[in-house]
Amino acid sequence: MNKMLPDKWVRKAVFNLINNITVNSITVPCFDTFQAVDKEKVYVIISTQTSDTRDDNKTEKQWESSLLIDIIEKIPRAGSVGSRVLVDDIADSIRNLTQDLTLDSNSGLTIIKQTLDFPAIDPSITVNETVFRKLIRYEFLIN
Repeated sequence: MNKMLPDKWVRKAVFNLINNITVNSITVPCFDTFQAVDKEKVYVIISTQTSDTRDDNKTEKQWESSLLIDIIEKIPRAGSVGSRVLVDDIADSIRNLTQDLTLDSNSGLTIIKQTLDFPAIDPSITVNETVFRKLIRYEFLIN
């Protein structure tokens, strides 16, 4: 296949739209893969990404690409059980911002179809904190 691998172009497009968005008066930073310093209590990670070739189109090969976004909120356990409302609101903001995602024209790639999935994930509770997470899985068909 002569087309560029879409991974960096998809990450770049998503990152540029969602890094440092403001939701409920909170600025939400975005990190590529993981957060190196544990100073943030609310953040987004661009997580697992896949790309597979697809050749059932007779005129050209295509990419099937997926990207997982992990929205994280850490709440100290001292007297509070917390709420998932903020991670839900962040997910909805991200969904809104990325609904018509386009890739940089330098990539030579075009998103033909985009679907979203919101897999379930349970809160994580430790002695010191409750961690709420919300996942968004994007699946793309790219020419």
